[in-house]
Amino acid sequence: MGVVIKKPSANYQSREEAVYKIAILNLMPNKQDTEKQLVEMLQYEGRNIEIYFLKLDTYNSQNTSKKYLEENYYGLEQLRNISIDGIIITGAPVEKLAFEEVIYWKELKVMFDYMKQNIKTAIFICWGAQAALYHYYYIDKNLESNKIFGLYKHHISYRKCLLLKGLEEGFWAPHSRCTNIDLGSIGRCGYLDLISFSEEAGPYIIKDKKDYFFILGHGEYAKDTLKEEYFRDIEKGLKIDIPKNYFLEDNPLGEVKYNWKDDAKTMYENWLKYYVFKDKEE
Repeated sequence: MGVVIKKPSANYQSREEAVYKIAILNLMPNKQDTEKQLVEMLQYEGRNIEIYFLKLDTYNSQNTSKKYLEENYYGLEQLRNISIDGIIITGAPVEKLAFEEVIYWKELKVMFDYMKQNIKTAIFICWGAQAALYHYYYIDKNLESNKIFGLYKHHISYRKCLLLKGLEEGFWAPHSRCTNIDLGSIGRCGYLDLISFSEEAGPYIIKDKKDYFFILGHGEYAKDTLKEEYFRDIEKGLKIDIPKNYFLEDNPLGEVKYNWKDDAKTMYENWLKYYVFKDKEE
């Protein structure tokens, strides 16, 4: 069966083979692009995976039609009727707001609390990671003077973590955010481990004792996503630097260094294999 996107109107039929259910709370404005990126990351040969895209009930998307969301997305209350094996919460373009100022913050807090009791493993991406760290561990984000924007090299600080099995020291991943998490706050929290970091971009992957992963970058990004973000902001007249280490010879009209996809794919496969499927280490 492979990967199947479950529609809210579809009836679930029991199957003899194991079916793993992954929920994705998609908070990104370009929802269909994010859907494609994450579905590609979650392809896993030989396993049956159902993906449930989730929407917020207290917020109406400005970029995606209500009809599309009703036909393709579940509400959070519907999630309670599905036995989810793992969940992904994406980033959102609200990072300059205090968390309590975000219009759907109360609903997201309810979601976080439900997850902690009912879902064994999770990946939080970018703002989603910052929001979860704030809710669970009272770690706030800090506004950067310059946007962390580009392709960055990363160190592996906790080699025993199976999420990064097969990745080599100095792997690359994209970042796109105006805020960061203080390294010291991670070290002072007795429930968190720093798994990977960048000397330029700061923390990249943080893990807690429940196998929740807080990923501050965007390994799932497609080749041209940063390029599209750059030219979008240029067209809006916004001040933005060329994404670091991303274009060959820093030429926005040139080729992109697409050197992170295989590592990102390995990371998501490791998440599925060791934290969702619960396979033993080989």
